Amino acid sequence: MKLLICLVILFVNSSFCFSSKAPLPPAQEDTLFFDLNNAVITSVGDVHYFDLPVYINSSNTHFSLDFWFKFNESKLTYSSTTSLISEIETYSNFDLNSRFFQSTSSGPTISYQIPNNSNLLRIRFILNNALTVVDTSDFHQVNSLLDGIVCTNELLFSTLSLPSIPMSINSMVNIYPNPSIGSFYVHSSEDAKIELFDISGKEIFLKTNVYADVNQEITSENFLKGVYYLKVFNENFTYTKILVFQ
Repeated sequence: MKLLICLVILFVNSSFCFSSKAPLPPAQEDTLFFDLNNAVITSVGDVHYFDLPVYINSSNTHFSLDFWFKFNESKLTYSSTTSLISEIETYSNFDLNSRFFQSTSSGPTISYQIPNNSNLLRIRFILNNALTVVDTSDFHQVNSLLDGIVCTNELLFSTLSLPSIPMSINSMVNIYPNPSIGSFYVHSSEDAKIELFDISGKEIFLKTNVYADVNQEITSENFLKGVYYLKVFNENFTYTKILVFQ
């Protein structure tokens, strides 16, 4: 059975997370798992994230892990990799020439023991379309190493389903023009705050006191051209929109 992820989500009242919380499999020796069973889907407005956990299962101790694979770029865009264990440092990138996603992680010393059966890393992808079907066939040519030695790897999968999300917030916020040249306007039906993030998730702008039913002008001429995430929020709602500066 394949992993089925269906998203029909446009705007949400707040960030939405879902996990199947599937049990870990029986112990195997020196195996690196990409756990689609426990994938987490997070949607903020019309930006949809797919977080893939990684862990090892081994009867031995290890201090480093490396892996690389290709993925279906028509469905997924690589975003980031996060270490979930404070002692483990992780370096990842997507090679535009080979089209391989590559990651290397290690503890502070060779005597460090990477935990078994614990989520070690979170690989985050952006789903390219609001309606997306992802399964194990979307990850291929998977290679893995533990302490520099080839190990087995496995993609775990089952079926996930998601509830529909109310779309009423769509009528509460209006952002225009988009794409923007020089400036853009935000209109909110309630008092709110504005945050602007670059594509890496770094906050580059915060404006408070956006008043209800006022066309708030934001000057964008000082920002670099590119794609940004604009977040409009208060204690009652959160609205996130992709904004393009030209």
